[in-house]
Amino acid sequence: MSSTLTALVLQGGGALGAYEFGAIKAIFQRQNFRSHVITGVSIGALAAAVLAGAKGDPIETLEDMWDRFSVSALPSMPGLDAWLAMFGAHGMIRVAPTFLLAPLIATSIMDMAPLREWLTESVDFDKLNANATRVIITAVNAATGAYEEFDNRDGLTVDHVIASASLPPAFPMTFIDDKPYWDGGLVSNTPLRCAINALEQIDADDPEVKRELIAMDASHISPSTPQTMSDVVGRLLQIYFFGKLRLDLKLFEQFNGYLDLIEHLDQELPPASPLRQHPAYRRLMAHRKIDRFVLISGDGQESIGAATDFSRSSTRRRIERGYRDAMRTLSSGEAA
Repeated sequence: MSSTLTALVLQGGGALGAYEFGAIKAIFQRQNFRSHVITGVSIGALAAAVLAGAKGDPIETLEDMWDRFSVSALPSMPGLDAWLAMFGAHGMIRVAPTFLLAPLIATSIMDMAPLREWLTESVDFDKLNANATRVIITAVNAATGAYEEFDNRDGLTVDHVIASASLPPAFPMTFIDDKPYWDGGLVSNTPLRCAINALEQIDADDPEVKRELIAMDASHISPSTPQTMSDVVGRLLQIYFFGKLRLDLKLFEQFNGYLDLIEHLDQELPPASPLRQHPAYRRLMAHRKIDRFVLISGDGQESIGAATDFSRSSTRRRIERGYRDAMRTLSSGEAA
């Protein structure tokens, strides 16, 4: 009887991560659902840490996280809460004192101390590191530009999670072993590769095992021409972070096709064929196909500046839409 191994891939995207949380709520309602691998970057790294290491119920803990991230305008006025939200979700981040005192020499605008405190209070890192679910989060070495993966098999700390969300110039570099790190989304905002690699390593010699990837596309930005500096920044972030997703998906489809081809070749090749000893052939044979790729997405549209809009009304709307889109996708069996 075949079994299915599942990897959950969690994007970055600032306030758009609320859509991802809505999808997570739906996914974890699946009967007997278990994620064998969780990869995350930026806001997705926070979610990954909570899902595998929350001191309380993971979904309730993420609900609390988004409640703290959200900003409400008092009194409520149309558009005012979104405008105020641009200045930070004060339950998690605040303006850095160094930026206020000496903005020309500061290396960041915001301070993440409240977020660090919340993570320390909400996540049991011993539990996270002992979890049978493999958790991988990513960051970029700010000194070298190298993209790095951090794995709970080697031990994750609050610093690794904060590092993955340290998007410049908004947030400061996070130091790990005296090395400075920035947000992993600067290189890859959808950590597919490490999820695929981790899935391949589980029961690699069992031909009955099926492998499933679940990812979300939160970048539902409506097409429009930027009219303000805020629009320009918003569009830049969208292109920089979410523009790579389409390329990642295309490369994934191509590589999965190569694995299909090599499987057929392997069946046709004589056992003594010299091709079996070719290094490229052996490398391809070591890979395992992803049998099902579920991409949760929808038709809902966001404004250009959505990634920085932590207003409570927008956050709740995204959570609800992510939940609906995930329920529809999962119930219909849609696959990318």
